Amino acid sequence: LVKRSKYFIMYRIGHYRPKTKVLLLIVSLWLTPHWAFSEDSPQGLLKQAQELQKNPKGDQDAIDFLWKNSEKLERPELLFLTKLLVKRKDFKDILKASELALAKNPQDAEFLTFQGKAYLETGKDKKIFDKVQESLRAAIAANPKFEPAYLILDDFYERQDATAKAQKKPLRYLQTRRLLYEDLIQNLGEKESYLAMLC
Repeated sequence: LVKRSKYFIMYRIGHYRPKTKVLLLIVSLWLTPHWAFSEDSPQGLLKQAQELQKNPKGDQDAIDFLWKNSEKLERPELLFLTKLLVKRKDFKDILKASELALAKNPQDAEFLTFQGKAYLETGKDKKIFDKVQESLRAAIAANPKFEPAYLILDDFYERQDATAKAQKKPLRYLQTRRLLYEDLIQNLGEKESYLAMLC
């Protein structure tokens, strides 16, 4: 009811005289939740992290600050944090940040891709490799036009075949990679780099 009243007042402001407009604006601000103007709001946290990034320690200060406020972070702050972690190649913490984001939206293609990349860089057994494919396939399903998910999944297949070749075993993923690039072309159009993979 309060929220509806606020928007109704803001809508009606344009229909009144200047003095009445001021009064209505004051009432509207009073109805606005206090955290909307607080540094503890998600927008405030992002701004503080960006300011901390300018310090001598730069990224680390921003990372530490965002982790301390991890329960309050929304997608923009989690994305900012994850990109800082990617720069540092901190894949264990990338997994943690991705899990926080995916708890809010399990269909977020970008964070599914971050998760898949982190699994790829930290995994050493078949269970983890299954998670790589699961995350990246889910990212592609959520957003078929999100190119990084395809490219990281292809990187995974390429690494698996390189290992098999070194061990003088059959290459398992040549056809899978070809089908992946066919899907990529279908969803994103023909590019020279994509077509080269089909030759």
